[in-house]
Amino acid sequence: MSFFGVKPRINFDRNKSFELETSLGRRVARADSFRNRSFNIQFWEMKPYTNFQFSQKFRLSVGYEFVNKENLNKNESELTRIQLHKVVSELRWNLKERNTLFTSLSLIQVNEVGEVSPNTAYELREGLQKGRNAVGQIVFSVFLKKNLELNLSYDGRISEVQAVIHSGKIQLRAYF
Repeated sequence: MSFFGVKPRINFDRNKSFELETSLGRRVARADSFRNRSFNIQFWEMKPYTNFQFSQKFRLSVGYEFVNKENLNKNESELTRIQLHKVVSELRWNLKERNTLFTSLSLIQVNEVGEVSPNTAYELREGLQKGRNAVGQIVFSVFLKKNLELNLSYDGRISEVQAVIHSGKIQLRAYF
């Protein structure tokens, strides 16, 4: 994978900022034995975000992401183009003693032109399905002791054509 990107940030005051991440690049995979697993994806993306820092404990970020990807692989029958439109909101709440609660919700529209193999489609769509998708995440971090951190996380994903996928993780970290 090779890409070029920039991420300028403008601070309006101590509590508000705007950032615009843009990048373009190429992702290539060659599998000579399995031609349907090869791809040559050219992409560009734009991600404007507005951040609101209400206090040292509370931060809200809202944004929009546009991603355009094209599979230029000669093995595919025709050119495939994917466009992802995402509306994203993130909330970070710092509780006392370094404990944090982080939530994220993304509403995503996946538009596709052309037909591709399932492996290439997964790479182009970023694991999402055609049409409307929603992805949510909740992460709660608690410091049990000065050097012992417990993380509880939940990830949820839903699309028009698939049932809700739930996954959860528990992680215990020790710092030395």
